Amino acid sequence: MKQLLKLTLGGFLAGASISIGAAIYLSCQSKVAGALLFSIGLILVVTYGFNLYTGMIGFVRSGKELLRALYALLANALGCTLSFLLPNGEAARAAELWQGKLANDLPTVFIRAVVCGVLIYACVAYAKKNSGIAAFAYIVLAVAAFILCGGEHSVADLCFLFAARGFSLQSVGFILIVAAGNAVGSLALSVWEERTGK
Repeated sequence: MKQLLKLTLGGFLAGASISIGAAIYLSCQSKVAGALLFSIGLILVVTYGFNLYTGMIGFVRSGKELLRALYALLANALGCTLSFLLPNGEAARAAELWQGKLANDLPTVFIRAVVCGVLIYACVAYAKKNSGIAAFAYIVLAVAAFILCGGEHSVADLCFLFAARGFSLQSVGFILIVAAGNAVGSLALSVWEERTGK
């Protein structure tokens, strides 16, 4: 029970951290500045060891670990509900952003999610092996890269969904496709790393 509570709380705080990053991004007039500052969410996650789905899924090697990662995604979603509190201006921008995301075809969404999964695994794995300025710089650059190239991050997208109040079956399907793509990208890079010793 103690481990479950820890996983739940860590997952909630991870979602809340990404909500902070999403709020900063939505409040920025400059997309580049917003992309760079969004990274504060992942920096909080890595610094305090919160349980973020996209930071966990690439390290999954068993059914039990997969269940933990999927449960963390549910807890992340709870933390993302903080995005409901965004003021009207940011909520309106989130609604426009969300509609734009839903307009993409699902194969494109999946590929963009795979790209994001690769980048997030790379920066989390690097941060696990290194510390200090280099680790934070890697996180900032990786997060900015996936945002600026149109990558899809399942937990960030949950924040935008909640901020936009964009609830629909289409939105649920979108999040599931993104979560799957994040998993494929993360696992592909982690398996490569494992087999090549990189």
